[in-house]
Amino acid sequence: MLLEFSVANFRSVAERQTFSMVAGTGAARNMSLSLDTGIALAPRALRSACLFGPNASGKTSLVRALGFMERFVRQSSSKQTEGDTIDVTPFLLNAALKESPSEFEVLFIHGGNFYQYGFSADRFRVHHEWLFFRSGQAGSRTRSVFYREYNSEIDDYEWQTNDTLLRGERELWKSSTRSNALFLSTAVQLNAECLKEPFDWFRYYLRVIESPERLHPNTTAKLVAKPDGKETVLSFLQSVDLKVDDVSVEQREFVLNERITELFSASFIDSLQKVGKEVKDYRVRLKHTGGDGTSADFELEDESDGTRVLFSLAGPLADTLTNGYTVVVDELHNSLHPMALRHIVGMFHDDRTNMKKAQIIFTSHETSVLAKDFMHRDQVWLVEKSKGNATRLVPLSDFKVRELDAFQKNYLAGKYGALPRLKGWSLEQRAGAGSSGQS
Repeated sequence: MLLEFSVANFRSVAERQTFSMVAGTGAARNMSLSLDTGIALAPRALRSACLFGPNASGKTSLVRALGFMERFVRQSSSKQTEGDTIDVTPFLLNAALKESPSEFEVLFIHGGNFYQYGFSADRFRVHHEWLFFRSGQAGSRTRSVFYREYNSEIDDYEWQTNDTLLRGERELWKSSTRSNALFLSTAVQLNAECLKEPFDWFRYYLRVIESPERLHPNTTAKLVAKPDGKETVLSFLQSVDLKVDDVSVEQREFVLNERITELFSASFIDSLQKVGKEVKDYRVRLKHTGGDGTSADFELEDESDGTRVLFSLAGPLADTLTNGYTVVVDELHNSLHPMALRHIVGMFHDDRTNMKKAQIIFTSHETSVLAKDFMHRDQVWLVEKSKGNATRLVPLSDFKVRELDAFQKNYLAGKYGALPRLKGWSLEQRAGAGSSGQS
């Protein structure tokens, strides 16, 4: 369960920005909007939250920051080797920040315990890394598990470890941790059972979907192929009013087509070719029935953009709700009807479909999802650019907003900021700008 995420000096984010899923007093009173955490430090957490803002305001940067953190925790030890650069991009519009490390930190609950984990890194090394722990037992306090800091004067790391909480081959884990890898990842790969719980939250319970429209349908197709999986997917599709009577999948041989070679790098294509026989691909068909009772199966590729997006989302969202994951989706509204968007968010608000305390966080331009008795202002965040062209994240709770019913009107009127600054444009202006540039 995610409580808080902070990022600094990453892509369009300059100064530290913090996003919180901790429920305020108002949202905490509404059982359909918040969840019991079991931790006195933050008793209630939000079931859902949305980030609004104009194009290029930095919504995607925030999602990518969390996605990078999740991948780096999972893969820094196993997927990288000595000398590999770290795929992190700092804020490039400031000379000092351009040469400084990016910083990431999350506060989360897993296994009934509270964790605070973070690190800072540039393209060449991890500069800092830390982990704090607090037991879910009453009266417990937050304690440091480990802290790691790079000292440029001695060209080595200085360590602080808690011998009680970090039991095992500590010296082996430390000496095996490369400068471009995380200690958390390395130690778990070397069987550090004491760190498995926080690592597993990143590995299994945090899901980041950076583009629903590019989400591959195979995740949902695999679910359809499982016992009882088809009913789960079919009921999901029908619940958002898709006129689908049946869904079928057929496993087929994996083929590298032109579309795949256009989207991915040569090294990735090479790795796919090496394991091509092990990669599963599926042919998906959706059954529809006409007014006279005639039915036909349609290839997924022949369906509308909205249907394809909903099918691709069905598997990950069903998996999230079934297992109690936290899912983050960029531009969830793309190709979806506003009522479909509201229905998806509503699944996380309903104990009948969300029995495992799952969470959804999404970015959107679609304000109609906000309505009285459906969402609370604690769940709304506004994203905008500062004068220095850096992303700024502001909670709607900072404004005096009594009801979300008026939010859409006030938001579009510019009361809260986070709107595009549109200017007039004409062919004459364009021609004039071109002539000026040449003179």
